[in-house]
Amino acid sequence: MSELRQAVKPERRDLVRDYPRGRYLIFKKWLSYRDSKALSRGLELVEVDWFSEVARRIAGILWLSEVGK
Repeated sequence: MSELRQAVKPERRDLVRDYPRGRYLIFKKWLSYRDSKALSRGLELVEVDWFSEVARRIAGILWLSEVGK
């Protein structure tokens, strides 16, 4: 999850990492499908960029929900 560390401020990492969508934790599920053993390769740059962008967006959603209270 080093990509998450770079994309999101430290105080929000746990909230973003554990952000659910339905029954699933988004990042845990996404990363499980991209395990190096399953793909026989590491993450590609496009995948890392996507992961970082989604992490920033979820952090923004969480921030907005706190500001709106």
